[in-house]
Amino acid sequence: MESARSNNFRIRLSEGIFYSNFYNIKISITTKLWDGIYPFNSRIHSLKQVHGERIIEVKKGSLFKKEGDGFFTSDKGVVLEVKTADCFPVFISDKNLIMLLHVGWRGAKKGIVEKGIKIFQERGNIKDARVFLGPGIKKCCYEIKEDVAKFFEEFIEKRDKKIYLDLEKFIIDKFLNAGLKKENIFSFPHCTSCRNDLFYSHRKGDRGRIRAWILKE
Repeated sequence: MESARSNNFRIRLSEGIFYSNFYNIKISITTKLWDGIYPFNSRIHSLKQVHGERIIEVKKGSLFKKEGDGFFTSDKGVVLEVKTADCFPVFISDKNLIMLLHVGWRGAKKGIVEKGIKIFQERGNIKDARVFLGPGIKKCCYEIKEDVAKFFEEFIEKRDKKIYLDLEKFIIDKFLNAGLKKENIFSFPHCTSCRNDLFYSHRKGDRGRIRAWILKE
């Protein structure tokens, strides 16, 4: 498999990493084929992820070891990283800001997507932003229970007496409701559970994690 395509957005697979120059922003997503060698010379900023809604600003050269599930920067040369295994890495960028969110059902329920949108409304231009949803578990496989379904009533599907969540659509709808154009929202074509040969999936029992990186050059 050498590439993946969603809408008119192409992602190239090389050395176990999907790459794309996404409107002058570099996006990279690791697979199970990744050899562990980082493709950046710049320092990588990561978070202690807690499935919450906290989003932190990062400045170039700053010491960084914080708890949260999203961060953003206006500085060039800063690499942001989140780790996922069924949750969605969500990349957001405009001419001034880049942002990377870790979004599972808990963070979605707590409002992390809305908080990210609000930051762009205050610090950037959300209507001109581009959004890319990296690989996550899609509605074909995301089985949930009633206690979770009650928070996502418009985004569930019932099949064979089971309940499935379309978290991808939930996230996309938040951006559409904020005024983003549909053509500026992209999503990775593969489900982490369906393509467990390529991606780590918590639901499949994997302990490894996908690394998602964004860099403004």
